Amino acid sequence: MNTRNLFAYALSAVVVGVTVIAVMAIWGLISWDFIHHYLWKTIQSLIVVIISTVVIYIVQAMLVKNDPPKPGGTNSI
Repeated sequence: MNTRNLFAYALSAVVVGVTVIAVMAIWGLISWDFIHHYLWKTIQSLIVVIISTVVIYIVQAMLVKNDPPKPGGTNSI
């Protein structure tokens, strides 16, 4: 499966989930306090995950350096 397709499916699932929650809140099936509480916790969790992912990416980029292939190696023609 292509990464773009996976990302598109994930975003579509998020949109459907938010839509279902919004419709349920409009009809009064769930309270806004419930949504506000868990939505805020979800946003905070996503921020922590994104920041930690960026830090790991930066550390990997600094520590793992790709050396160019040496002449006469298996990569030369």
